Amino acid sequence: MWEAREINSAADRPSLPFFNCPDAFGALKFLSEHSNIDPDRIGVLGFSWGGVVTMASATKHYAAQFGGDLRFAAHVAHYPVCYAYSPDSSIPGLKFSDLTGAPILIQIGEEDDYDNGSGPCFALKDSLDSEEQPLLEVIAYEGAFHGWDRLEVPIKITDSFSNLGRDGEVEIIPDVDQAYKSRRNVVRFFLQNL
Repeated sequence: MWEAREINSAADRPSLPFFNCPDAFGALKFLSEHSNIDPDRIGVLGFSWGGVVTMASATKHYAAQFGGDLRFAAHVAHYPVCYAYSPDSSIPGLKFSDLTGAPILIQIGEEDDYDNGSGPCFALKDSLDSEEQPLLEVIAYEGAFHGWDRLEVPIKITDSFSNLGRDGEVEIIPDVDQAYKSRRNVVRFFLQNL
């Protein structure tokens, strides 16, 4: 999303995550056509904005629109801004219902400045139909901030989507222990589902 478009800041990114769905499904199509890859065993992993795209790809609506007959077999979304799917959200076009049937893992930090904690992700799971709730696993990491697995110098950014859509600062603070825990959970999830 960033380098391929010569984007250097959030201010220059596409206006909505929806506009990156063709990227995800383009990658799925490319991989599906590779002779050494089983097209029924391709998962998707997204971080923050990419996590929102990952979640969109788990819905029949977006999968049909951008993937044709292709579907991801499993989805992992790290800190995907879960509040954006609530009925109160001011972000247009996001839907998280009528799922494709593939399993989904959301990992979120309790100190995340976008969702102001893990509550919106658990609420999102609870909002699903009872048949779809088992498809979604949510893991919350105590003391973890947005981008906890980004093992670089801590930074602060300002984003209009932060703080439940009220704008403001986002702290991105690495946490080595939580980063390795979350990586193990991703490996476990994909091993179980691909």
